[in-house]
Amino acid sequence: MIRGASVRAVLRGALLAASLGLAGAGCDDPDGPGGPGVYEVVIESPNGPEGAAVVQLTGSGIEGARSADARVFVARVERNTSRVVVVRDEPGELRFQVEVRDLGAPMLSAVLLQVADGNNELRGSLAGYRVSLIR
Repeated sequence: MIRGASVRAVLRGALLAASLGLAGAGCDDPDGPGGPGVYEVVIESPNGPEGAAVVQLTGSGIEGARSADARVFVARVERNTSRVVVVRDEPGELRFQVEVRDLGAPMLSAVLLQVADGNNELRGSLAGYRVSLIR
């Protein structure tokens, strides 16, 4: 027969184990939090200010894109692939935000497809460019 104090100790231990299990279940994704959110996409140029770019994003749950200082257009080309066109009125840094359904999903990948300079001329090469995704 288990005495009252022993029952409480067993229950306390069981509750502690259960709560640790639940806390660990919420930490399955070491890359960040879950739920709706936004990625910041920054295109780093070796040529300074740019006029426009096309970026292909691959990943689940892409809901849309926006920018405070540029026009942004999004087209879904496959189930988990979208192309984003960002166009500035005046040459400058190319950056935009991508809205996603779940930041806990695997991180998006980005590929730079084209860049136009400040005079809307396509760059002949994408060497030296870099696309960064920031949560």
